[in-house]
Amino acid sequence: MFVKTQLAILLLILTGCAVPMRSTKAPAHVYEILVSGEVRSPNGFPSSRVNSVYSAIVEAGGFTPRARRDRVFIFKNGGRILVVDATRIMKDQKLDLPVSSGDEVHVPKRIWLW
Repeated sequence: MFVKTQLAILLLILTGCAVPMRSTKAPAHVYEILVSGEVRSPNGFPSSRVNSVYSAIVEAGGFTPRARRDRVFIFKNGGRILVVDATRIMKDQKLDLPVSSGDEVHVPKRIWLW
């Protein structure tokens, strides 16, 4: 799934359009919502503990210093890809988006560190 995620992000960045991915949902006992990329503790979390983009990032220990906070990817279980600005969500939690079982929240790395 990680390689597919990286390829989908690359295609989205280069072409500006999302390519639907086939869902490869893991068994519920492994994880339900995956948080990957530039977070302190990337891992899978049960949906009982994670129900939004903000709570997923918090549950994963928050951002690393290299995180690109303004362009967080949400790979929905149905194949849709959403891009959100987590800095705006942190300021106004009314903008937070729900996540559900089988979704992945991916925080990419900043290209430049200033």
